[in-house]
Amino acid sequence: MGILPLEKGLYTDAAEHLKKVSRTRFRYRDLYLSIALRNCGKTKAADEAFRRFLKHNPAPLLASVLPKVGG
Repeated sequence: MGILPLEKGLYTDAAEHLKKVSRTRFRYRDLYLSIALRNCGKTKAADEAFRRFLKHNPAPLLASVLPKVGG
């Protein structure tokens, strides 16, 4: 699926494998793809993959639930 090459530091292989995996079959595809692409030096493509991940897996802002400091 692309995770094993990513773990071994084979970022180009990981990116190629992850691009072939369906986003619907592997929820974290775009997240891991962004990591692989960033380590390949493809920052623009990595940013796009990460934004796709956030779009399909929105995370609530944690700042609203963190306790206030010093107060």
